[in-house]
Amino acid sequence: MQGKMSYEDAVAQSLNAGCDFSDREFETHIPAAVRKGLLTEERLNDAVYRVMRDRFRLGEFDPPEMVPYGKISPSVICSPVHRALALKAARESMVLLSNKGDLLPLDKSKLKRIAVIGPHADAFYVRRIQRPGGQSGQSAPGNQEPCCPRNRSALRQGLPASHAVSEEGRPKRLRSLDGGTNDEARMIKEAAATAGQADVVIVCVGTNSAVEREGNDRTSLGLPGRQEELIKAVLAANSRTVVVLLNAGPLTIPWVKDNVPAILEAWWNGVEGGHAIADVLFGDYSPAGRLPHTVYASEGQVPSQTNTT
Repeated sequence: MQGKMSYEDAVAQSLNAGCDFSDREFETHIPAAVRKGLLTEERLNDAVYRVMRDRFRLGEFDPPEMVPYGKISPSVICSPVHRALALKAARESMVLLSNKGDLLPLDKSKLKRIAVIGPHADAFYVRRIQRPGGQSGQSAPGNQEPCCPRNRSALRQGLPASHAVSEEGRPKRLRSLDGGTNDEARMIKEAAATAGQADVVIVCVGTNSAVEREGNDRTSLGLPGRQEELIKAVLAANSRTVVVLLNAGPLTIPWVKDNVPAILEAWWNGVEGGHAIADVLFGDYSPAGRLPHTVYASEGQVPSQTNTT
């Protein structure tokens, strides 16, 4: 008869699979796993050696004045070298999920007005508002502006001065489209009206740390709130619509896949993410990333997560 996996089994399997370090569960249950013969002392010693080797290299056991890493100035945060590396990483992570009719890349010479719409057109890059994840940073100390270029701003920078990037049709006060308020219904209607006046529409949607984060189980794999409703309204107003996804884990979006001509998976993409998105959309960089996980059509396709022995 199958039952729930014990902590000792889970810890032993994690270590035997190559995980050298974890949280309190390792500290609490490793001794019992060794006593029960689930984990060998040889494998445990190997893990301890590698963990301690790295801690010694980082200077954790040396006086502070001997540790070179403690002398690194905060001024390196968002330095040109670091930003160049961040841009490279963001570009290489982009995954083009769909491009029906070769809508992408966008031809700047044929565009006069672009509508950039959606709760993630700006939200990730506003200080202290809906940061992508628990380990994400903010501005360098003393900086008055966020380090990250907003998606809308980055798209504007990639266009000639004569082109327009719409500032309308986006949530201003309500940033998540996560409820059923009249304000959200009005904003969706305004977004559709804006989309109808544009040559092309970029809809930025996805998740944030309120939806997916360490220590939190998601209850749905769909787009949160009324974001899919927003996409439907925009697409009905303008068939030349690109959906840009900004998320950490998989999203079930079968309607979007079947109906939206172009979908770009952009992830939570760091300080240069806005510029990387603009580079891909305008054809300055070819998105060659690959998905690191399975994208299910529905939650019903997800294998059982019940731990059994």
